[in-house]
Amino acid sequence: MTIQRMGRILKVLILSACMSAVSALHADGTDSLWEYSLNSAQQCQGAINSSVESAADCFLGDGINSLFKKGISLSDQRLKESLGENFSITGTMNWSPDVGSTGGLDMVTPFSFAGSAGTDAAAGIRSATFLQQGVTRWREGFGTMRNDMRNGVVHRFRVSDSLDSDVIGLSSFHLRSTEHGHEVLALGMDYFGRWGTGELRYYAPTTDWTVVRPGHEERPLEGMELGTRLNLTTTLDLSVTGYQWEAEDGSGDMNRGTRLGFNWRPHSWLSFDTTWDGGSDDAMSVWMNFNMPFGPGTEKPRWEWLGVAGSGNSGNTNMFQAVPEIGHIRVASRSARIASSAGSNGVSARFVEPSVDSGETVTIEVFTEEPAQRDIKVTVRLEPGATEPSAVPGVDFVDRPMEATITQGTTSTVVSFPILLNEAMQEPRSLGVSVSVSS
Repeated sequence: MTIQRMGRILKVLILSACMSAVSALHADGTDSLWEYSLNSAQQCQGAINSSVESAADCFLGDGINSLFKKGISLSDQRLKESLGENFSITGTMNWSPDVGSTGGLDMVTPFSFAGSAGTDAAAGIRSATFLQQGVTRWREGFGTMRNDMRNGVVHRFRVSDSLDSDVIGLSSFHLRSTEHGHEVLALGMDYFGRWGTGELRYYAPTTDWTVVRPGHEERPLEGMELGTRLNLTTTLDLSVTGYQWEAEDGSGDMNRGTRLGFNWRPHSWLSFDTTWDGGSDDAMSVWMNFNMPFGPGTEKPRWEWLGVAGSGNSGNTNMFQAVPEIGHIRVASRSARIASSAGSNGVSARFVEPSVDSGETVTIEVFTEEPAQRDIKVTVRLEPGATEPSAVPGVDFVDRPMEATITQGTTSTVVSFPILLNEAMQEPRSLGVSVSVSS
């Protein structure tokens, strides 16, 4: 399945989820609408106290998020009817007027020959093999949205014939940035046991530096994480993760550190999370989460305080659950190291892309150090590069100058040249550029 086709499928699933949610709310009648209104009022309390505009934005975002969550659940139920009980859709979709839509969505499709017809250990599942496809949507530091797709295969098995024995999982994923073409191979191992879980992830980049905007280039990072989560009791969890990642400045240095996490859930509606990162930031964060369900049939749970020790049971492990925490592609960034040409009167030109394929289009940025005091007309021309073998005029590129204008008050403009398709070319050829002020 191609990346483009997977993206269309996910868009259809999200749209279908929203339509299903609207139908469900209408069918459920006033009870569902009343429950939704109470939840929204609780989530938007701070915005309501701030201003009418903030409250409206919060209610809008909360409404769309509710549609996503309810719709995904309904779509998951309906698809199970045709694709089997082990098929699943899981997602964390969020939307706000300021950020837009962010989150992730994963689809699990079991192989027909893997496992048995049941869904738990009692039904006799000792192994499971499935495809997992998904997307993570996030906002990077420059404020633009990115979508990282993933396609992978997962195999899980029990370490013995006992149906309540520990579970080990192996996975392999291919990650790709739809906007910039970054690609990463993610290999992993999971463990599910009586006292907790463990995971090992290794991320190996398969692409190099690429220009993502004029003067700026990125490449994916290599990294590895080894973590474990111990279920001390039914309400206390302790997590420890050791990691090693390449530095984000592109130097190739490795950053190593440890993350410690502690979670306490004394009540089903209340939890406390503490995380400490012993890496370069040496940061600590503490969160309190309160989530009170509304609606008929909701029973008030009891306080569990410190819980009961040793109550875990790996036999309850869902063998077909999606591999979590794949996340988005981490990247290193630096100023683009691209061949350029100095022109006259302080005007220069440089290639936006470090390389292009024969038959494509090359983009040239013409720029000045200071904003232009007036409109500057320039003439740009491609020419053979300085290193051999160099491109041949009329064979590899169009030997024809192009004119452009750096308008008053700006510092740059962009022109594009077609690259001729040369099927006889056996190795890469270098290309140069020259620029001159024409008026």
